[in-house]
Amino acid sequence: MKWTAPPGTVPASVVAVLGVALSLLAGAGLRTVERHGLDRAVDARTTAAAAAVTNEIRRYGDAARQVAAGLGALDTLDPAGFTAVTAALPAAHLPGVTDVSVITPTDDARPAGRRPVSSTPATGGYRQLMTRPLDGSRPADATPALPAEVTSALASARATDALTVSAPYAPIGGGAVAVAVLAPIPHRPGSAVRLGFVGPLFLAATLGDEVPSGSAVTLSATEPAVGIGTVGTTETTTVDRTTRLDVGARTWQLRTTTSTAAAGLLGVDAHLDGIVAATGAGAALLLAVGVFVLAGARRRARIRAERAEAELRATESASRQQAALLHAVLAGLEDGIAVADQDGTLALLNPPAQATLATPDDGGTPGTHGIFRVDGVTPYPPDSLPLRRALDGTACSDEIVVRSVARPGGVRLKVTAQPIDLGTGRSGALAISRDVTAERACEEDLAVFAGVATDQVKEPLADVADHLAAAEDALGEVRVLGRQPRTVSAAIGHLERARAGAERMRRLVDDLLTYTTAGNTALQVRDVDLTAVVTDVLGLLVRAQGGLRPTPNVVIRPLPSVRADGRLVRRLIGNLLNNALTYTPPDESPRIAIRARPVDGSADWIRVEIADHGIGFPPGRRATHFAGQHSLSAPTGGLGLAICRRIVERHGGVIGAADNPGGGTVVWFTLPTAGSATSDSKEPELVGAQP
Repeated sequence: MKWTAPPGTVPASVVAVLGVALSLLAGAGLRTVERHGLDRAVDARTTAAAAAVTNEIRRYGDAARQVAAGLGALDTLDPAGFTAVTAALPAAHLPGVTDVSVITPTDDARPAGRRPVSSTPATGGYRQLMTRPLDGSRPADATPALPAEVTSALASARATDALTVSAPYAPIGGGAVAVAVLAPIPHRPGSAVRLGFVGPLFLAATLGDEVPSGSAVTLSATEPAVGIGTVGTTETTTVDRTTRLDVGARTWQLRTTTSTAAAGLLGVDAHLDGIVAATGAGAALLLAVGVFVLAGARRRARIRAERAEAELRATESASRQQAALLHAVLAGLEDGIAVADQDGTLALLNPPAQATLATPDDGGTPGTHGIFRVDGVTPYPPDSLPLRRALDGTACSDEIVVRSVARPGGVRLKVTAQPIDLGTGRSGALAISRDVTAERACEEDLAVFAGVATDQVKEPLADVADHLAAAEDALGEVRVLGRQPRTVSAAIGHLERARAGAERMRRLVDDLLTYTTAGNTALQVRDVDLTAVVTDVLGLLVRAQGGLRPTPNVVIRPLPSVRADGRLVRRLIGNLLNNALTYTPPDESPRIAIRARPVDGSADWIRVEIADHGIGFPPGRRATHFAGQHSLSAPTGGLGLAICRRIVERHGGVIGAADNPGGGTVVWFTLPTAGSATSDSKEPELVGAQP
């Protein structure tokens, strides 16, 4: 049976062979380019290092010349003058410098004037007249003898009257190799200033930051051949460069050695050739495999393409159906839907939103068309619109009035906006608006009706109470033989109970009116200072007791401002404080604590707590008290707590109660803050809490 090569074997083999061969050739060419680049980089580094060393030695020579010039200008060469002239050297930042000294011929040891008698000394000996340590790298050499290298350099400086650098030498006191810079002192023949420095410290300070890892720089003198210092290390040398430096009538040699490991630090990729060769060969092999696979995969590709096309058509059809359904739903909604992009561009407006949230016409009289607050007069700031605030990342809800040519009387909208994610990294905002014009008008009519109806009930009740009081007074004056008959006393008791019932009915009518208005009238939202409200309401309640009960002990922690209807918040605080004062045993002084703290997870809401030490709620009756379902004959009868719950819920908050650990009740509620809520690090104590 004859074997047949699979389809694509021949072209795949050709691609593999050609690709590998071309990759190897490219790698060889890049290796040559890399070596040339490394050579140029090392040459540049060597030139820069030589220039740095030359410039630094020149700076040392300038410092020595300045000291020599200063000493030459002195009338008398004494320690005081030497100290004054060399005072600036420590601040000159001369790396490796150990000390500065004055060297004079042995026949010129005495103090001399500016112009000595003879121009040459009698003998050829020298000594260090004065020495000043500079950086403390080693102590000053106090030995009068000088190294031979320094003496030789002094002779050269004396002969040429020019700056001279000594050959490297080992200090007499021991230590690293040192070099001396000698500058003749003007007007003092044979005398010179010696500036000594340590070779390795000098080279490390001059080139330390410029020598990359894997490279080394060595500085040495040529005559004689003595090493001055070395910076850096290299295990294997790939590139070696040597250059000569002319320093103070001497010749120094600077040698730079670099290994392949330092090539990357010099800006040369020494491994690029291998990477290119390996990558190219790998790519060629992968391409060959791809050719082999593609040669036999045309049928499978065609089948997958047909299947993908069918799935795309099905997905497109489903998308059209979903889009049509979404459009129908949005068009059929009574609420307006608006979606804005992160730059403020309206991306979606359904028909109700187009009729209400679109930009009003500009053809009307100024001030008649536009977006206003609920009073219908104050323009709504554009930057504070709910959709704008949602684009800034804050979910919010508010009511606005929009007037246009189509609705000159204005339409009142309740707008709720929140941030949304539009996908592909884009943020946006969604606003839902509902027409509450008729609802608010109905609420106002209902509040008016409730007020009128309540007045019609309260007036007869007041008449009944007045007549009952008059009957009590009249019967109280009846006396038979100086005594009040038993039947008259019984009648007076009945009249008192009837008058008390009329009073309870009057309070109930007031509570019903408040309960109705708290749930139906439009909120007049503004910033309300809770501390001021609590202080004012508490004072009124205490004064109303008329001294019949002990003076309460009240602790008020700092309370923030809230965004709420001030009239309703005042009624809320009044009801809760009145309960705390009323339902305390008569023989005890009421103890009340009021505090506020941020709601966990929300910086825009606060939780206000009013803790007392009273009789508390009967077991299992908290929920019914807040719902207004308890008996009016109970000790806590009335709609006070139900009114509190309706007020809090109208503002979007919640209300509840818990047992005070020390006895009594803690009633709490949440309200939106007028700013950012803060909390004390120390938790306020609860009234009556046991230690």
